[in-house]
Amino acid sequence: MVSRDPGRDQRVYVSIECECAWEPEHGLQIVFRDGAAVTKVGPYDGHLTNSAAYADDTLDGVVYRRR
Repeated sequence: MVSRDPGRDQRVYVSIECECAWEPEHGLQIVFRDGAAVTKVGPYDGHLTNSAAYADDTLDGVVYRRR
């Protein structure tokens, strides 16, 4: 999926959802910003960044966050 982050920086993000054997319920999500940087890796939740996923600006720039 290609989209812009409507509430934050308006940059272009590419979100890839993958099936994986170790997490069949949620799968894996990898998000790229502007095609140049990985911004998020983890279970698929539809969010483009961890700061958006957890509504926590201190997570801005965090690519992976353990649950």
